[in-house]
Amino acid sequence: MAEDNKHLEVVLDTQVESVNLAEEMCLRVAESAGFDEEMCYRIGMSVREGVINAFPEHFGAGHFSDAGVYG
Repeated sequence: MAEDNKHLEVVLDTQVESVNLAEEMCLRVAESAGFDEEMCYRIGMSVREGVINAFPEHFGAGHFSDAGVYG
């Protein structure tokens, strides 16, 4: 029997509001998957850090119009 893999791809604008949006989306998925409150918190913080790190130089040098989150 073939596995039913689910895939989500999101492209976010490189702006501060995108950090909150990415965290909220991941928290909803984590809660739906049955993670407890502590794990959801850890997942949320990890996503926030990852999205912020994806921004070039924290909005510094260079021009990038979006940051991708792929899973």
